[in-house]
Amino acid sequence: MNAQPTGPPVFVSETSNAGNVDLTWTSDPGAAYQLQSTPSLDPASWADLGIPVTATNLTTSAADSMQAGQRFYRVQLVQPTP
Repeated sequence: MNAQPTGPPVFVSETSNAGNVDLTWTSDPGAAYQLQSTPSLDPASWADLGIPVTATNLTTSAADSMQAGQRFYRVQLVQPTP
């Protein structure tokens, strides 16, 4: 029987560190997630940040360089736990 995801990813922390924004979200080990960002909430303006990240723990983190102006983030499940 395959393990079922515990639910959609949820951000649990955001910190600033040495010119980066470090983002952490809930995850299922073995599942792959794609971090995305946008300067506006226009649905067509979301862009992938890097390549998908495969989770190894119950939380997963990624960093983005700080940008001038506002920036929004989301994370999407791209491959469920096998």
